[in-house]
Amino acid sequence: MERIAKYLLFIIVMEAVLVCFSGCSIEDFKRHKKVETDDVIITEEGDTKYKKAFGSYIVKSGWMESKTHSGNGKYFYVKEGEDNDKQPNNISINSGTNDYKKEDHEKFKDAIYAQLAKQVSGSKATVTASGSTLDNGELVYTFIIKSTKSVTKQYYIVGDEKFVVIIESVWNEDDEKDVDEIALKMLNSFEWSK
Repeated sequence: MERIAKYLLFIIVMEAVLVCFSGCSIEDFKRHKKVETDDVIITEEGDTKYKKAFGSYIVKSGWMESKTHSGNGKYFYVKEGEDNDKQPNNISINSGTNDYKKEDHEKFKDAIYAQLAKQVSGSKATVTASGSTLDNGELVYTFIIKSTKSVTKQYYIVGDEKFVVIIESVWNEDDEKDVDEIALKMLNSFEWSK
């Protein structure tokens, strides 16, 4: 028995030596390893695909899910290293239900617009709305709220008595195009859960 234990120890030590001298660092290994869990997959491009109860979507590399701010079914994403900033640019995603069938999408849009217009009334903020269809055929309504301090873009993916909303909050106007790119990647990669 002692002989077997020594033999196993020898094998373990030799494997460690081979790894150390193989020329691959731990960072190289992490970079090339495809990480998968039930709800997170690192794609070959280095982006992250998240699977939530309501659906899946891809967040470009360089952005992370904020553990500090996410919770209760609402997930926030910030640029890596900015999670603890006082007011970082961010993108959130969550789902909800409503009384509108998918074919009644215009009534849904009108209700959202009326609510947003009421929220900004009395301020210098403006609200604009538009609609489009994603490459995968999903209908999306975009609402843009511009104020003197920020730009907020809300993208509502319309389902049958349900929706998913991706909300982009930009506090530094110089970063708007970069934040748009991250939000649009999430939007265009979104797939409903089956």
